[in-house]
Amino acid sequence: MAGGQDFFSFLPDSLIIIIISFLPVRDAVRTAVLSRRWRHAWRSTPNVELNEQHFAALRSPLQRISCINFARQWLQNYEGSTISNFTLAFSRPHDFEKDMDRFIKFAIDRRTKGLELDFSDPHSPGDLPVGAKTPDRPFELPEFVYRFQSLESLKLSSCSFRVTNAVNLCGLKSLSLGWMEVKASTIQNLSTACPSLENLSLIKCFNETVYVFVSSRLRTLVVDRCVDLLILNLCTPNLRCFKYSGTVVEFGAEYLRRLEEADLDFGLAPFYDFEKVDTVVDMLDRVKHAKVLTACSYVTQILAAASELSTLPRRGNVRHLTIKSALHPFEYFGIACLLNTYPYIEKLRLDIGDEFIFNEDDNCFAIPELMEEPESFWSSMETPPWCVRHRLKVVEINGYKKVGNQLCFINYLCKFGAALRCLKLRTDHPHDHHHLDHDDGQSTALDLLHRPNLQIFLESL
Repeated sequence: MAGGQDFFSFLPDSLIIIIISFLPVRDAVRTAVLSRRWRHAWRSTPNVELNEQHFAALRSPLQRISCINFARQWLQNYEGSTISNFTLAFSRPHDFEKDMDRFIKFAIDRRTKGLELDFSDPHSPGDLPVGAKTPDRPFELPEFVYRFQSLESLKLSSCSFRVTNAVNLCGLKSLSLGWMEVKASTIQNLSTACPSLENLSLIKCFNETVYVFVSSRLRTLVVDRCVDLLILNLCTPNLRCFKYSGTVVEFGAEYLRRLEEADLDFGLAPFYDFEKVDTVVDMLDRVKHAKVLTACSYVTQILAAASELSTLPRRGNVRHLTIKSALHPFEYFGIACLLNTYPYIEKLRLDIGDEFIFNEDDNCFAIPELMEEPESFWSSMETPPWCVRHRLKVVEINGYKKVGNQLCFINYLCKFGAALRCLKLRTDHPHDHHHLDHDDGQSTALDLLHRPNLQIFLESL
């Protein structure tokens, strides 16, 4: 700009602070060179994140010390009276325990509302806490944190969390525990120690086989890859959202009538277990009041056995169904079963990926010959599901490819979906960004080409 001024000089101080609050600490400090008015603004940012990953690769003790020294200097220069959210991520906290405690107390003294402590190994995000991957000695959460009543959100990873009579987190609404041992007694005492708790996540926890959740305030519960879990019981009448990922566990739940969203992912199941058919069906029954449901490929494969045993899920209330699928022949019966189970589906989404398909020898029932050809299977259904004929309005397919099994399924939905108004196809294959026809040798004539009231969107992932 003329006169040596710049646009930064015209921004109000309140907006400058907001902009800086979205930046990592190291980048926030660098904004000091933008303008004279920005020179000290970083010292008052309400969101503080001290994360070793924002520095160069820490391959030596000297580099780690440099990172710690930066954090020490930054905290000494901080001028804000309060902190909204404080994040500390450091993979070797035991080397600097006094500093870790000092950093955490710094946030507590400034009455932070949100505290996140991540002491896990950042180089193994996909690992499970099994065998040698189990943390030897988690960082001990300082006692003063347990008595900080104004804390509203606490997220811990590879950090101990013990509920005793001295714990008084009466203001805590959201708690996430990951990469740690969480005892059943801890879960049992949460409602007393954290009476305001509404959101709870357990991520990659271990060394416990039974979890029982009893709470009238809990709204969201996430149980994600807790590797030793065998039994999961819920007595949470006001639960709105339930997400489970892991192996097939014995599941008990009462009074989930207010459930709005459920996500069931059995991706850790090592093999097709015929004895788990009733367990999966019962789990679907327990979450039948949810309006939004996500089901994994394991569900669709095992429901083929359920259809043979006449143990199908009871009718549910789902309006929005997401299926993680490879659209493999072993999944056809399960997909059809879900469509028949939920007659009120208005939106269907398929997330197509490289899902694990069990060997034919693993399945207890022979796959009919008609399932070898997708067109034969879908055309063999005497009566299409009620939701397809009367309620289905939107279909989304993520991972779309111009291949026979997908084209046949799309054709089936469009042929019988009288209420269908929108078809969204998202692909990571640019060559599939063409109009849908059958010039590639497919025998299926796509009826959607003759649907003037149907909007078709082809998008890139």
